[in-house]
Amino acid sequence: MGDRHPHDDPIALELLRPALERAFVTVRAGQRATPPTDPPPSLRPFLRFTRLRGRALAAVRAAVDGDDELRGRVAEVADDGELGAAGELWIERPDGWEDALADLIDERRSVDDRRRSEAAEQDLARQLGVLERERDRLAAELTAVSDQAGAAREELAAERRRRQEAEQHADEVAERIDSLTRRTTTAEERARSAEASLGEERGRVRELRDRVAELEAAPEPRAAVAAASAAVPEAAAPVPNDGGSPPLPMHEIAAMLGDASSGAEQLARGLASLVELFAPPSEPTADGVAKGPRRPRARRRPLVLPGLMEEDDEATAWLLRAPGALVLVDGYNVTLSGWPGTELSHQRDRLVDLLGAEAVRTNADVRIVFDGADVDRAAAGRVRCPVAVEFTDADVEADDRILELVAHEPVDRAVIVVSSDHRVRDGARAGGANVLSSEQLLRHLTSGRS
Repeated sequence: MGDRHPHDDPIALELLRPALERAFVTVRAGQRATPPTDPPPSLRPFLRFTRLRGRALAAVRAAVDGDDELRGRVAEVADDGELGAAGELWIERPDGWEDALADLIDERRSVDDRRRSEAAEQDLARQLGVLERERDRLAAELTAVSDQAGAAREELAAERRRRQEAEQHADEVAERIDSLTRRTTTAEERARSAEASLGEERGRVRELRDRVAELEAAPEPRAAVAAASAAVPEAAAPVPNDGGSPPLPMHEIAAMLGDASSGAEQLARGLASLVELFAPPSEPTADGVAKGPRRPRARRRPLVLPGLMEEDDEATAWLLRAPGALVLVDGYNVTLSGWPGTELSHQRDRLVDLLGAEAVRTNADVRIVFDGADVDRAAAGRVRCPVAVEFTDADVEADDRILELVAHEPVDRAVIVVSSDHRVRDGARAGGANVLSSEQLLRHLTSGRS
């Protein structure tokens, strides 16, 4: 037996522990007896111990093995069943006890080996499950990337068509500019001509006013003059007045007034053409009514960090404390970066607990978004919160939901997105959000800083 199971064999020591502890107590009791019994010399260094461990257990076993008297004392004071099957064999030592004890030790070793093997298999099965889920997620991500690549190709083709249309439109605009330039030149010439005509007409009106004043100053009444003028043929010579200057016939006065009116109308049309030419174009609405120039749409602007870079750890704490900001967390992107070897439910619980404590400290408005394809939604919904937790539908990725939330938030509210996914980060930045990596958040949550 000594060859098969040496004194320091941990399995043998564990099976013999009840007998060894009883022997140790018996030795210490012998010291206090009257007359006292001297302990084995090899046990003297251990008599002050309150609990036997490794080397002390091996020393007790070696001492008791060579002391028949001590084994007899242990057998006398031990209660029934106290020493265990292995301990009774070792202390009492009936015929064949060595083989029987060796069989018990080997059986215990086999049980322990089997338990360790089963535990290892269970651990490997859990890891395999995690890897299979990760494989499925990566396959879904690959499919999504392929779909995105196809959509990008279609968008590129559409962009080429839009560029061709834009080039065609630019040519049309250039032609319109040339046409407007020609119309401007024509309108300017018409305006100059109308201005000259207006000057001429003003002179003729002044001349007409002077002649009318002369007629009103004549001794005969205006009515008689008008009647006489109407009775005289158009080709007849005018009758001179008392001042010696010939009177102006009324039909000529009327003709002069008509010419002045025509000149004024021509000038008005020329000025109206200039107004139409240089007025900014209006944008028609759906019902055909023109409206004013389009105002630029307001966009969200990211928070400006006080002397920090966005990748600095200090920036993480500063952004999480930003008043009124919304913190959107890409759930599995963070948990698989921090605890990839544990079950997803444990990952979720750990992240929710850490972010919940952070929200209590900083009063941050935190929303965690998880992919919800393989989640027990009833159980997952029973999350203890000071944070909001959302599980997407089976056909919706957390990435798309986060970008949707960024787009739907009011532009005057700051948004902080936590993810290491390039697509999420680029989309969040395009929406005016600040961006933190999953590693930054994990360092902040596990560093003990508040």
